[in-house]
Amino acid sequence: MPHHLIVEEIQKNPPPILLIDTNSGIKNTLLNLLVKKIGDKGKIYVLTSKKVEGVYEKISPLGTYFFDHLSDNLNHSVVFLDDISQKKKVLEIIFKLESRQTRVVVIIPYRVVEQFVDVMLSLRDKKNVIIALIGDIYGYNNQSTPLSQLISSALIDKKITMSGDDLMKIFPISEVDAVSSIEYLLFGVRSPVFIYNIFYKSPQTLTSFIHILKRQEPELAVTYGRNNDNKALLAKQDRTHFIKERLAVAPHYVQYGIGFEKSIEQMIDTKKQQTTKGKMKRYKEKKYYLKNILKVLKLLLIGFLVYVFLMVILFLTSIFTFKLGLQQVSKGNFSQSSKYLFASRVLYELSNKSISVFIVFPSELTQGKIREQVTVFGDMVKISNEIILVISEFEKKDTTITQDKLKNVFTTFTQLYFLLERSDIPEYGKSAILSMLSSSSSVLPLLPVMSSSLGFEGEKTYLILFQNNTELRPTGGFVGSVGKLTLIDGKIKELRIQDVYDLDGQLKGHVEPHYIIRRYLQPHLYLRDSNFSPDFSASASMSALLYSLEGGGEVDGVIAVDTAILIKALEITGPITMPSGDTITSKNVVDLLDKTIHDDFFPGSSTKKDTLNTLLNKIMIVFENDKQKTVKLINALLPLLSEKHILFSFINNSTQKAFVAAGLAGSMSDARGENYGVSDFLSINEANIGVNKANKHIERKVLYSAYIEPGILNSDVLVEYQNKGDQAYKTYIRFIVPQDTQEVSIFIDGVKQEIVPAVTSPAQYERLGFKPPVGLEVDQEIDANNHKVFGFIATVTAHTTSRIRVLYGNNKIVPKTGKILYSFLYVKQPGTDKYPLTVQLQSDPKLTVSNKESRDVILFNDYILGDKEFTRELVQIKD
Repeated sequence: MPHHLIVEEIQKNPPPILLIDTNSGIKNTLLNLLVKKIGDKGKIYVLTSKKVEGVYEKISPLGTYFFDHLSDNLNHSVVFLDDISQKKKVLEIIFKLESRQTRVVVIIPYRVVEQFVDVMLSLRDKKNVIIALIGDIYGYNNQSTPLSQLISSALIDKKITMSGDDLMKIFPISEVDAVSSIEYLLFGVRSPVFIYNIFYKSPQTLTSFIHILKRQEPELAVTYGRNNDNKALLAKQDRTHFIKERLAVAPHYVQYGIGFEKSIEQMIDTKKQQTTKGKMKRYKEKKYYLKNILKVLKLLLIGFLVYVFLMVILFLTSIFTFKLGLQQVSKGNFSQSSKYLFASRVLYELSNKSISVFIVFPSELTQGKIREQVTVFGDMVKISNEIILVISEFEKKDTTITQDKLKNVFTTFTQLYFLLERSDIPEYGKSAILSMLSSSSSVLPLLPVMSSSLGFEGEKTYLILFQNNTELRPTGGFVGSVGKLTLIDGKIKELRIQDVYDLDGQLKGHVEPHYIIRRYLQPHLYLRDSNFSPDFSASASMSALLYSLEGGGEVDGVIAVDTAILIKALEITGPITMPSGDTITSKNVVDLLDKTIHDDFFPGSSTKKDTLNTLLNKIMIVFENDKQKTVKLINALLPLLSEKHILFSFINNSTQKAFVAAGLAGSMSDARGENYGVSDFLSINEANIGVNKANKHIERKVLYSAYIEPGILNSDVLVEYQNKGDQAYKTYIRFIVPQDTQEVSIFIDGVKQEIVPAVTSPAQYERLGFKPPVGLEVDQEIDANNHKVFGFIATVTAHTTSRIRVLYGNNKIVPKTGKILYSFLYVKQPGTDKYPLTVQLQSDPKLTVSNKESRDVILFNDYILGDKEFTRELVQIKD
């Protein structure tokens, strides 16, 4: 009984207690235990047709005449109701009991609660009546329920089978805790609560139940396959919503005593004590049978050889299906891969024990390598199945995010990563398994902070920057519209879209902009130009400040998205028809929105806001009505996180650090540290200041060459722009390089530029008659991440190709002896689509790349999708 239970004082001559059992569907075991439990609290009358253990006075048959034989001070009664044919008679009894001020506890099985809704409605207003919905009862000596039978079978046979239905609901309660709960409701302090659940809050599914059972009984073997016996345990659905809808009340849970895990532990202890003698007997019987086995040895030998052959075939088939599963994972087909990997696991578990025996001698000849490879393969199969199980469940289950789901996923993957690190799986095997998580790996480190971020710990408000990357800006694109997103308990409370110009018109006072904005665009800094820092956290802070100054209010963070998100969403939804009659698809959405917004724009126009709101609402309706498309959208958006088409910044420091560590915060920080070796760094950042959408037609490719020799590192960056559009591309381009970079040389289309300091002071460039200096104006600074940043303005005219080459002395300290570990980190600008990147390393004749004869190595020659690190080890060549 719970420690906080307050039981009414028992008098010297306590009033009698009435127990009514209509059909014993809730089973005699529980009635027996209840009689024994409350036997000292008063004389017990039991109205039943069954035999009950304990001290009581039996009343039979079911009827109402017994009231004449009971005193008027009948204060407590329990009614076990699971026979629908007895509802009318039972209600008559309950009404009479209630009229005498008798506290009546009506026990109804939770799984058939629908059949007794009329009873509960009739009793809802009876203040002395309590409805108790009892779950699946189990106990060591109780074989009366499917759940109890499953537990006993699992503990005795040491095995249990999981099937595809095991994620549906169960409602377990041990018979001991069930009796304690009934006693609490019968004698505890009166409460206004009308209906209670008598079963545990956890586990909620047969799968979680089996995992807890496995934790209590480590020797329990969990197999996978179809098990029709389990179907008797499963409910079609949780009845809580049904009860709340029909009765307008939600059931409360009764506090219980020992709990689920403790009850299982006690059952295991009892079982071990009772089976010790049985084991000794079976041991003697086995010894006797061994003598008889010798008589049929010749026949068994032939069967054994056939069996060996079959086990080898099964094991080889397991390897083959495992490879097929990994191939499907690489294609993102988790549903199909789960079938292959499940088959691989079943085949492996069927053949593993036999194979382990067969390979003893061959393994000894190879110093244990064969056995090791078999064990390693088994670990890969098991871990892969666990990973796929979680991922595939997210695909087919309800996409509603809950706090429990986040915690469960985080716990599961933490355990899997820990197991993977501790296993003896070689690196190539670990890489294959980790590839399964490639689509979700960027969000897994965020799970610890997702609960707070999604509003489970209080309402959260975020500023959304809709960045148009056809007009590229440092963090992704020009901010044409913004949204205010409010989340509570993982759900959208409000999403309001606004035209950024409406907000900018509310700014009072002056906020000093970057000199490029003031000199070439306008004298004040507005929200639309707030994302001018290459580091998104700095830009986001400025955006949040300006949003507040312009009347938008305080926010908990800033989220930036560009047009890639809209395109990807429309690829999944299909064409969307607008009220204007226009059909928007993934191929025309950017052009059509630009045309609609610009053609109908005038000061005070709401066209942009209305168009975006309409389009987003129509897209959201599609996903709300089609969960499969929602799952496809989630899978499609995950790669866009690492490609930096979605960026996050948070006020909360812990949350911000988690997103920075996951590479989702658009940070320019370098986590490699000073002692990493030779740490090289480059990021190229552009800002379109031509007030046009020229980036729609701009293609770029980058060649980076590092020249390394003992004590010296020099860099060469070549950026090629091809403008296929009709408008010139005027861009402020910044090169972000190591802090000690010196001796910068810049070539544009093969012509070396005369570098002059950029005029950054308004007092100079706003002076009447100001003339820019002759040469290429270049500004320089050291940013907050200790990088040197130098920038200048370049123009790529329409239908031309322009090449910008920058040479500089990296001034990184290169060891003159021993091994040299070279690392190059390339940080891609948000909002840019994939483009060709070539990274090559050229070394001094005295140096060579490990395991390579050539001094020149191409580290990368492909399309760059996101930030990427390249490493090589160089060694000194002895003279």
